[in-house]
Amino acid sequence: MPNIACELRDFTRTNLSRLQTVMVTPKMLMDCAATVGMPTIVSHPAHRRPFAEMQWRMGIVAANLRPTTSGKGWTRTKAYNRLDPSEKSAVSYFLGMTQAALTSRYVLGYPHLVHVDLLLQHASHPLSGSRPDFVAVDPTSKLRNAYSAVVEAKGRTNGFDEGPLDRAKAQVAKTPTIRNLSPVEGIASVAYFDDNDHWASVLKDPEGAGEELDLGLESFLLLYYRNIIEAGRQSQTWELVNGAYEFLVTDFQLAFQIPESLVDAYDASSEITTTRARDAEAPILNTYYELVESSVHTGDLISSTFREGSSEESLATLLEIYNEE
Repeated sequence: MPNIACELRDFTRTNLSRLQTVMVTPKMLMDCAATVGMPTIVSHPAHRRPFAEMQWRMGIVAANLRPTTSGKGWTRTKAYNRLDPSEKSAVSYFLGMTQAALTSRYVLGYPHLVHVDLLLQHASHPLSGSRPDFVAVDPTSKLRNAYSAVVEAKGRTNGFDEGPLDRAKAQVAKTPTIRNLSPVEGIASVAYFDDNDHWASVLKDPEGAGEELDLGLESFLLLYYRNIIEAGRQSQTWELVNGAYEFLVTDFQLAFQIPESLVDAYDASSEITTTRARDAEAPILNTYYELVESSVHTGDLISSTFREGSSEESLATLLEIYNEE
C-alpha cells in the first residue's frame, strides 16, 4: 500500500519516533479529502452546496495525486504538472490541508479538524491578523482539559523548504484555542514532494500559546459534523439504513455512514440558540461518548464503505484514469 514518509520535529511525546511511515490507502485519502474542507455554513442557506463542495475536494485529490508505479508512495499526476504556477499554488494548498488531516489523524491521533475561521465566525469574532488553519481535537483523550492542538498546513509543489515551515510555526503561535481546552501541541505541517517525487511530510511542534475562544467542545463538534451531515442531506441518496444515515458519492463508489443517534444529536444541538447553553446541554458530545464507549465506533464516527464491486484496487485504478485524462 502507498505510504507517506513523515518527519516529526520537536515533539515531546515519548511514544512518537522522529521518522514515521504512514500507510495511506486510496480510501483513507478520499475520506480525509471529504471531511477536511471549509463548509459554507455561514452563507445564506439557499447558497450552501456542501455536497458539491465535498465532491470537488475529492475530485481535486483524484486529479492531482496518484499511487507511484511501485505502489509504495503517492506522487503528482500529469494533470498537476500541466498546471500553471498560480493553479499549482491553489492545488498544493488544498493538498497540504488534506495531508495535514491524514497525519493529524493517523500519526498524532486527532480525528477532528475544524477551520479556525469557522470557529471565529461562529463566535462572532473578527477575522483579522495572522492565524493558522485548524483546531484539532481528540474527544476520547483521558486529558479532558488538554487534548486539543492547533494546525497550520502548508503545501509545496516541489521539494521541502524551511521557509513555509517557519511561516507555519509563526501562525501556530498566534492561534486561538477552545474555552477550557488548552492545546497540548501546535502543529506546523508542510506537505511536499521529495527527491523521488514521493509525497512526504514534515511536522513541527513549536512553542507558543493563543487566546481562548468562547466555545466549548460541543460547538466544535457541531461545526465538524455539520460539514458531512449537510453534504449527505443535499445528495440524492440520503437514507436511513440499519441504524445509520448513508449517502453515496457515485464518482468514487464510496458510501458514507453517520450513526442515526449522532444525526439526531446534531439536529438537537443545532436548535440550541446560544453557545453556552449548547455546551452545557452537549447532546452531540454525550452521544459521541456513548457511541465510543459502546466499542462500535471510534475516531470521528464517520465511516465509509465501498459499493459492491468496488475496492481499494478499483479506486487506485480510477486515480490512474484521472491521471491519464
